Order: sequence, then structure tokens, then C-alpha cells
Amino acid sequence: MKRTVWQKILWALGYERGRVDLVAPHSCAECVGRLRQLTRASVWTIFSSRPVSGYVGETGFVLRKTRFLDNPNSGFHTVVGGVIAEEGRQTRLRCRLGIPRLTFFVMAIWFSALLLVGGKTLAASVIAAMRGASSLNLLQDGILGPLIGIGCGVLTVGIGRYLARDDQRFLVNFLIATLDAHEVPPSSEIPVDFWTTVARWIDP
Repeated sequence: MKRTVWQKILWALGYERGRVDLVAPHSCAECVGRLRQLTRASVWTIFSSRPVSGYVGETGFVLRKTRFLDNPNSGFHTVVGGVIAEEGRQTRLRCRLGIPRLTFFVMAIWFSALLLVGGKTLAASVIAAMRGASSLNLLQDGILGPLIGIGCGVLTVGIGRYLARDDQRFLVNFLIATLDAHEVPPSSEIPVDFWTTVARWIDP
């Protein structure tokens, strides 16, 4: 599905979260077994033959794409968290995709601090300029400093999200291929607490 301009901005900053429901023609235990066979535990590694890393429980999972020099705490990759529920002779997976919760909060604190400190510095510089201080100091301290800080933060997030630009498609295709699943319209019968599931993976 094509993203709108607003969705592209949210995606670039790591705040967009997707939702996908899949149905597999296997039992819940079979689905869990298949996922565990191809999932590497979330530890530091240089090489891994398993395509995904993360946590697979009896009723839920959190997965991310395995990379070279893989670090489970690298923050800007996309993770998929899901609940596994058996429905008759098939299994439904209710999935959410997004950045890890820890990254979300660190980013929020980072940008909030920059805006707070930058706004205070800018206000102090404007007051000083009104009292006759050099306009060069106003430019350097009140404007350039905060802009450089915000720019570095946005650049870091942008690079991280660009490197993870194909993660969502990869993770969904992995689940479909591994479980012989197909996508269905999302159901709200069983709520998916994405952040709680991700928290179990970050700090089991």
C-alpha cells in the first residue's frame, strides 16, 4: 500500500506502526515449532544462518531481521510482535510492526530535551540581543546550537530507518513463507499489546 506524505514522515522518524493479521493452516504448536527452528536467540553475534532473531513463546513472539554483526539492542530496526491464537484447525497471528519500545522512549526524551534546552537558549539569546549583545552570539548560541543538535538527531534516526526500510516487508514475507500463511483482514477479537510483547524481548 502506498504511503501518504505524513506516513512517510512518521516512518522516517520511526513512529509509524503497522498491523497485519495472518492465518496459517497448522496448529498453534506447529506454528511455534516452525518459528523456533528459524529464530536465533537475541544475543550478540557476527554470523548467523537463521534469518530472524528474537523471542518465540507459546502464545506470542517478537522477531526482527538478523544482520551481520547483529546487536539485539540496535534501535532503529523494525520488529514484529504477535499473538498466536488457535482457531479450529488453523491458527491466527495478530501482528504489530514498529520500532522497539526502548528506542521510542529514548527518542522522545532526546528530542524533548533538545527542544527544552534549545528553546531556553534561544530565549536567553534573544533577551541578550535586545539588551545590546552581539547578533553573532545570537546566531551561534541561540539558533545554530539547537539546530545542529536537532539535525544530528534527525540524521541518526533517518539513517537507521533507511537501513531498515525493507524490514517490514521481509518480516511479513518470512511469516507467510514459514507458516504457509495468508493475510486476512485484521480482527479485534484478541487485543495485541505490541509494547508489552516487545518489552519481554528487550528485557525478558
